[in-house]
Amino acid sequence: MSVSRQQGWTCFLVNQLACPGVGTIMAGRRVTGFAQAGVMIVGFCATLAYGLMYLSAVYKWVLDARATQVMHPPAWLGIGGFALCGVAWFWSLFSSFQILHESRRHQSV
Repeated sequence: MSVSRQQGWTCFLVNQLACPGVGTIMAGRRVTGFAQAGVMIVGFCATLAYGLMYLSAVYKWVLDARATQVMHPPAWLGIGGFALCGVAWFWSLFSSFQILHESRRHQSV
């Protein structure tokens, strides 16, 4: 599916500023777009879970007078989730540049 120059920029902005993968899906690259969105959603959920677990541990520590230390959630959850978000974002950036390049090639002169 060829996209116009304006559609290419719209896909670029959606990919980079809203949700990686959605702009790729809009450009007609469904398999790649769903994969990018899936990686982003898994990464976001893992990062969110880490943050909620951390906040829960801090609240428990604050409310328990006998506690001597905060029980931290596993660091791999936060780091891995953040890394997956980065992978999805850069993957969609690469796809966005391909979409823009393709739209430039297909524009009528």
